[in-house]
Amino acid sequence: TMDESREPIRLGIVGCGRATRVHHFPALTGMPEFEIVAVADPDATRRDEIARRLPRAHSFTSHHDLLEQTDLDAVPAVSPTSTHLEIGLDVLRAGRHMLMEKPLAVTTEDCDRLIEAAAGSPAKIVVAHNSRWHRLVIQARVLLRDGLIGPIRAVRSVYTHAHLHANV
Repeated sequence: TMDESREPIRLGIVGCGRATRVHHFPALTGMPEFEIVAVADPDATRRDEIARRLPRAHSFTSHHDLLEQTDLDAVPAVSPTSTHLEIGLDVLRAGRHMLMEKPLAVTTEDCDRLIEAAAGSPAKIVVAHNSRWHRLVIQARVLLRDGLIGPIRAVRSVYTHAHLHANV
């Protein structure tokens, strides 16, 4: 639970597409620890759909304009992977904390550039990967850590997900 004397972490979301509408927006607006104070997306329809649910938030067409807002603590970047390098470097240069939607970048070289920039920044960066805390992943980690199963010879996995609210 949040310490009632603390102000919420002020977020500026970059990217208002499906992942924001279906996952990030509902989760963040349901947590008092966070306040979305700005959104940015070049697509006016997507941007306005999120912005109208946040009457006090500022709306921008680019992440550059969003980063000029002085009251941001952190930036969730929920944009196409091809934009991650530019946005990530700009967010780090602005000294803002960042949640980068997976994958980190398109190429290994771009990932290395972001990692190097992050190492030289006071900002904290995390790459979103929701399966990391899934109960079955945690259970597998415990089984491996505690030596309760033998050496792994093969892994078979099936990923399914019902997007019941895909039109949100």
